[in-house]
Amino acid sequence: MWESGENLVMLGYPRNTMMKYYWSFPTHSIGSFPMTLLLLGVFNLLITIGLSVFLTRRITNPLSNIAEGIALLEEEKEVELHERGVFEGLAQSINHTSRLIHEKNHKLRLRDTAVSNWLTGISHDIRTPLSMVLGYSGLMEEDPDLPEATRGQAKIITENTVRMKNLIENLNLAHSLQYQLMPLSLQPIRLSNIARKAMTECVNTGILQNHPYEIRIEDECVSALLDEALFLRAMINLISNSAKHNREGCTITIAVPPSENKVACLMISDTGMGISRDVIGRLNQQDYLSAWTKQSHGLGLIIAKSIVEVHQGHLTIETINGRGTVITIRLPVHQ
Repeated sequence: MWESGENLVMLGYPRNTMMKYYWSFPTHSIGSFPMTLLLLGVFNLLITIGLSVFLTRRITNPLSNIAEGIALLEEEKEVELHERGVFEGLAQSINHTSRLIHEKNHKLRLRDTAVSNWLTGISHDIRTPLSMVLGYSGLMEEDPDLPEATRGQAKIITENTVRMKNLIENLNLAHSLQYQLMPLSLQPIRLSNIARKAMTECVNTGILQNHPYEIRIEDECVSALLDEALFLRAMINLISNSAKHNREGCTITIAVPPSENKVACLMISDTGMGISRDVIGRLNQQDYLSAWTKQSHGLGLIIAKSIVEVHQGHLTIETINGRGTVITIRLPVHQ
């Protein structure tokens, strides 16, 4: 309704319809309209920035902490996140998982310590009676007054006692290598020298009886940082393994090819019956002791593989049944 002089103007709309309102603005406000829009834009921008900062603190920072916690879980380190905010449930799950991993690792350490103590105790307790058995069997074997059959039986006792002694020593060594309990005395060693020493040792101890052998040195100077005594044992184990599983005879060769890309190589090959793919697959397992219980090649290959790995090297086995085996050891070159 409007008053117009002495008249009254009335405007009506149908029932249940939207009503229209007409706004009026002073003329001077129309001139400042662009400035008003600019102020509204600045105001909206400030609100947007404020909301972004707020949401960053409430969401992004907790997500960053959770990501850091997950990274620590991957390294099996203890994690303790604040259990509050939007991601409270997720933080609780991560903390619970961290506690479970910590408890599991603690139990594993206790188990490993128990196994190590058990192996050490068994080795110590058996060493003395084995030495006595070896002593008496050696005397019987060398006694000319005893019958030949008795001396032959004494020789069998000696051989099996030595085998048992070596088995216990190998178990201790395999366990120490698997859990990295053995300190290394590293020094630059020429691979040509270690190859010759290993082959000489096997010849002198009769391991290569009835087995032709060959040494091929293509690079006399290539060397690597090695614990000489430990690595020599690995080489002897590999040569012995070839001889042991090819009793009918085979040619065993050690080669030192030229180094490539700062990687030195040692190759032990034979012309024997080869190794099955199933055995090679088990030898490549991380749990060496478990692999040993399921295969027929004893601890020789397993110990050699773990010795190479503690020297930051890599051992690979290639074989074709009935046509021989090639074992390649790759090591970082010592400059």
